[in-house]
Amino acid sequence: MFEFTMKIPCRRPALVVKSLEPDIKRDKYSVISLRPGKGYVTLRVRSEKVGHMKAIVNTYISLVQTLEEIEKKVG
Repeated sequence: MFEFTMKIPCRRPALVVKSLEPDIKRDKYSVISLRPGKGYVTLRVRSEKVGHMKAIVNTYISLVQTLEEIEKKVG
C-alpha cells in the first residue's frame, strides 16, 4: 500500500475539515484522513493504486484552495 501525507495551508482549518468530511469515503483501494492543524489541514491518503492516490490528492488540494478563495471573497 502506498501512503502520502501533506499539510495544506489554510486560514480556517477546522471549517475546511468540517466542510469536506462528508465527502471522505473509504473504498476498496484507499483510505483518506483529513485533520485540522494550526494554519493548515493534514491530508493523509493510503492507497493500493498510485494513480488513484494521485487523483485523490489533486482533488483535495483543489477543494481546499477553492474553499480558501470563497473565504477570501466572503470574508
